[in-house]
Order: sequence, then structure tokens, then C-alpha cells
Amino acid sequence: MADSKQFFNDLHDQTLNFILIFDKLKTLKDRMDADAGLAAAAAASATTAGRADLATVDFTNWNASITAFETANVGNVKAFLYKIL
Repeated sequence: MADSKQFFNDLHDQTLNFILIFDKLKTLKDRMDADAGLAAAAAASATTAGRADLATVDFTNWNASITAFETANVGNVKAFLYKIL
């Protein structure tokens, strides 16, 4: 049988990390929402950094994916995550 205490500690820590990182992603999304030109500027920066495959639409889609995840509450997903903490 696996070490259940270690499993719980890992699950707790990684759930907390996920929530903290997602909060940071939401902050970036809020910046993009507040600045209509930021997606295009990010695409230009990505091209300069060697990622010519990224276009404005990719950053717009990223923003939409954060919104979709943030508003999804199928089966109380968020409540289940926070319950572990």
C-alpha cells in the first residue's frame, strides 16, 4: 500500500500550487482584458523571442480558456479542490 500520509501531503501541496498559479494566470487575463492591444503586443514579443507560430488569436484563445476554466463549475469542481485545503 502506498504511503497515504505522503500522498495526502503531495495532493494538498499540489492542489495549493495549482490554485496559486491559476490566480496568477487570472491576473494576467485581467491585464489582457484591460488592454485591448496586449494580445497583439504579446504576439509580436513572441515572434521576437523565436515563436513566430504564435499569433494574436492564440493569446485571445488563451484568454478565453482562462475564462472558461474560471467560470466552469461542473459538479462543483472548485469546491472539491478547495475542500482538500
